[in-house]
Amino acid sequence: MINESEQTFNKILVESVLHMIVPIAIAALGGLYVAGLLSDSKYLLEMDIFRGVKLSQLMPIMIGVCVYVLSFGYMRKSERRTETKVLL
Repeated sequence: MINESEQTFNKILVESVLHMIVPIAIAALGGLYVAGLLSDSKYLLEMDIFRGVKLSQLMPIMIGVCVYVLSFGYMRKSERRTETKVLL
């Protein structure tokens, strides 16, 4: 005969296994979905890998220039011209 503590343990074990099957199934379906998306011939030929690399390399420089210009201005006050040129 199985005593009450063994029945409780077996019940907990079965429930925990059942509760783990759902997240495992969701993760497996997500993995299959991502694998399906990445199996495109453009991705396999590495055509889209470097899209946006040049922009990401230029952005820190442009942000630095903008911060400098906003902090210190384009020229120092002593170097600024007081006259304005009118182009006609």
